[in-house]
Amino acid sequence: MLHFKPLRYDRWSQSLEVTLGELMPAGEPPLLKRRKELTREEAIKLWTQKLQAGWKVFRRSGSQQGTELRRAEAYREFDSHSAASPG
Repeated sequence: MLHFKPLRYDRWSQSLEVTLGELMPAGEPPLLKRRKELTREEAIKLWTQKLQAGWKVFRRSGSQQGTELRRAEAYREFDSHSAASPG
């Protein structure tokens, strides 16, 4: 999973924090693998590449900022774990 979160946004400098993580079963927080700051242009390029490779957009509910991309198979696995877990 990739998580995109805005860091800086002004007229001259726009950047996002991109976090690569692994989804964990039973609703546990994702396992952090790598975190990187990218320019807006680099982040858009990465986003486009992942969408073309079949990754899906996942929007979190609640107060956490940002948007995630997940591989299609990970998205299905996560949904099945979420449905199976109580509460």
